[in-house]
Amino acid sequence: MSDDRSLDQEQQERLADLAERYCQTLRNGEQPNLDAYVAELPELADEIREVFPALALMERSGGRYVEAAQKRDWKAGLAAARDVAQWLETLAGFGRAEGSEAGRSVFGAVDPEAGAPASGDFVARTLASLEAQGVSSGRYSLESEIARGGQGIVLEAWDRTLSRRLAIKVARASVALDRTDRADTHSLGRFLEEAQVTAQLDHPGIVPVHDLGLDPERRVFFTMKLVKGRDLAAVLALVRTGVEGWTRTRALNVLLKVCEAMAYAHSKGVIHRDLKPSNVMVGRYGEVYVMDWGLARAQGERDRKDIRIRPELASEIRSTRQRSHEPGDSPLVTMDGDVVGTPAYMPPEQARGELDAIGPHSDVYAVGAMLYELLTARTPYVEPGSRLDNRAIWALVQHGPPAPVHTLAPDVPAELVAICEKAMARDVAERYPDMGGLGEDLRAYLEHRVVSAYRTGALAELGKWIRRNRTPAAAGAVALLALAGGLVASLDFRARAVAQAEVSEAVVEFLTEDMIGAALPRRTGTATDLGGLGWNATMLEAVEASAARLDHNEAARGRFEDKPLVEARIRSSLGWVFLCVGKYALAIRHYERAYEIQVRELGESSRDSLHTARRLGGIYCETDQLARAESWLTRNGEIARETLGAGDKEAVGMLDLLGNVLRMQGRFAESERVHKEALEGCRGNLPPGDPVTLGALCNVALAAMDDRRFDEAETLFLEALELQERFLAPDDFVTLITRENLGTLYRMTGRNEEALTQLTLTLDGMRRTQHPNDPILLRTLSELIALHRQRTDPDAARAPTRELLAARAAQALTPPHDPSAANNYAWALLSAYPEDLRDPVTALEQARAACEATNFENWSFLDTFALALHRNGRTSEAIEHQRRALDLCPDGAPQRPELEARREEFASASDER
Repeated sequence: MSDDRSLDQEQQERLADLAERYCQTLRNGEQPNLDAYVAELPELADEIREVFPALALMERSGGRYVEAAQKRDWKAGLAAARDVAQWLETLAGFGRAEGSEAGRSVFGAVDPEAGAPASGDFVARTLASLEAQGVSSGRYSLESEIARGGQGIVLEAWDRTLSRRLAIKVARASVALDRTDRADTHSLGRFLEEAQVTAQLDHPGIVPVHDLGLDPERRVFFTMKLVKGRDLAAVLALVRTGVEGWTRTRALNVLLKVCEAMAYAHSKGVIHRDLKPSNVMVGRYGEVYVMDWGLARAQGERDRKDIRIRPELASEIRSTRQRSHEPGDSPLVTMDGDVVGTPAYMPPEQARGELDAIGPHSDVYAVGAMLYELLTARTPYVEPGSRLDNRAIWALVQHGPPAPVHTLAPDVPAELVAICEKAMARDVAERYPDMGGLGEDLRAYLEHRVVSAYRTGALAELGKWIRRNRTPAAAGAVALLALAGGLVASLDFRARAVAQAEVSEAVVEFLTEDMIGAALPRRTGTATDLGGLGWNATMLEAVEASAARLDHNEAARGRFEDKPLVEARIRSSLGWVFLCVGKYALAIRHYERAYEIQVRELGESSRDSLHTARRLGGIYCETDQLARAESWLTRNGEIARETLGAGDKEAVGMLDLLGNVLRMQGRFAESERVHKEALEGCRGNLPPGDPVTLGALCNVALAAMDDRRFDEAETLFLEALELQERFLAPDDFVTLITRENLGTLYRMTGRNEEALTQLTLTLDGMRRTQHPNDPILLRTLSELIALHRQRTDPDAARAPTRELLAARAAQALTPPHDPSAANNYAWALLSAYPEDLRDPVTALEQARAACEATNFENWSFLDTFALALHRNGRTSEAIEHQRRALDLCPDGAPQRPELEARREEFASASDER
């Protein structure tokens, strides 16, 4: 578009003359022929076609152009018209779909037969039409406010013309054209889009739009049917208490009506993207309405709403919490500024910001989450009475599924569990593809017909296979565990299958009837009434359910009163699984119980007892219980060397772990001596390719790296890798750990590209073979983030940081709550890179929980707590706790210089104040 500076004097005068005649034609009630004006001044054709329609709009609305015309100031009038033309272009661009067919509306997917205007003209024409019909004054009497959001306010209103009550939604932005501070065109366009989408969805379950207009303050509004009743959140509360005749079956019928309304919307190409109980209204006479289509999108068109969750700065998070009484009340906000509220019903793909992956299946997930709340009497991811804020819930949604329905509500029929789990499947391919499938299964259940989701699921087929093929030999257990996902690594049955046939058969029975049975549907009133998790349960869910049964079910415990070694073997297996997924408290519980049984039945010098003791020593080390780990490994290592021999795998394994404990205490010379002793023991007694030998070699390399003998350390790491690649599988855990350590060495020596290669290879292998919460996987993520920080590359660090935060959140927030997990989550929140991902408020909560659980006696936890206090502006308290951390920290600990530096930082900050 040109301006006056690009026109000569003659052109300006001729254009002004044309403009005057064009507007006079409008004032005479006639419709000017734009092409005729273009023919008079063809060299300014583009200018005329862009500016003159704006003149028409301004003529209808008054404003600067009319004032200029009265003063014969055509230059000012045309300048104002150009402003309006630019505004209209911006508005038109809001609706224009890139690559769309000519004449296709952004709402064309809603109703292709409705004859909607071309997308590029929709918003501009709508506003022009509203200006032409004038301000609506006197018809609607505004009364009480019903709700408000980022774009508008919903009020109850009285329609004087038709004598009826309505709901009226009023845009926050004004459309007055005679102001230099014109409306936020993006927000206004989205408001109009919501009105258009809702108006064209003609279904009994969607509130009809009646009217669209301008109020006396020149704000756009649209009127809707006023729904009297309560939202689904209130209905679910009534179901829990059983009052007013609300039952689970009655509420299921409400959800069925939601499915029907959404199936219609999906058939018209519209995805809601914000389904939750507060957006479902239930009328007094059983009517059900899906409300609030402000985040809806028409499929096949460019998405004009950025519904990704906006990162919040610490100050913003703090102010949000100050505005609410409960942490759970703090809202999440999209990149466009819309308040999302709770993310508990949000599908994982939407929580992760994968906008292209959102489709009808995403709305299916949200309805599944509402069904989950109906069945379990709790919001997904939120324990009753807990104080999780919405960002914590958002992290949990991204990381994994909520607690299984069965564990929370054992009496729920298996068909409903299956429907819920299919609707909420993490993998989109396993979900109902559309709302019609979910609705049909709900209807089938209510009508006592076959539910399709109830007849599918890998664990059900696996359970049938086990029952067909079960034998007394332990090989059956090995096959089962290999299929089920890897427990075979912990059971180690193969070598002793014949000698321990009775124990092995009992374990197979437990795995078949309890662990796999936990994943099978309920068969009420039969011998297989095991209270199944559901068809699509993961193996980890089955393990957790069987572990809980073993701890809390008297019948389950009683099965092993005369078979204590079976219980010990099972608990060792459970302990190993929980260790691999970072659930340390559960791992310790089961290993300690197994050790207690083994010592009582076999003695402390038995191989089984010493194997369990080695596992426990490693967990004590992993959870920063260093003094306990040192004494435990020293004592049991001596027993192992005396009874099994210095070169036995258990003996050298405990010696190697002891070296790690000494290293973590800063006793580097002792650590290196112990690691070398362990390596010598391995080389004299174990094959060169034994994982224990290769692990010991890697630890000697670490000792050299601690002493900054980087060349020596690199040589040892490369030697270890060569042997590992020769004797072990490509993704063997020991190999992956070696690569991670080598990547750390390269990072420390500034060889960034080599570090990136090794860390990326490690992460790829870990993701293929380990649980997302595996401690080494998370440590590798931390190293990769540190590398990106070293390279000053925040964009590359963002994805791994989000992955790390989500994993740490899942560990810390999922019961049972572990102080080490809470401390790790707090530290991750404090040290996140880029810094806009930090959350010092949540970090303070988690750090305090870790310290309280350990009576403020763990120096590492105190260090995290002090930093969190400082980041929250409580520096004087931070100094006190940092001083206590230093008192407890060993003099030679490698972290001590960092603690001292932070104490100085806090003191300096305190002095500056």
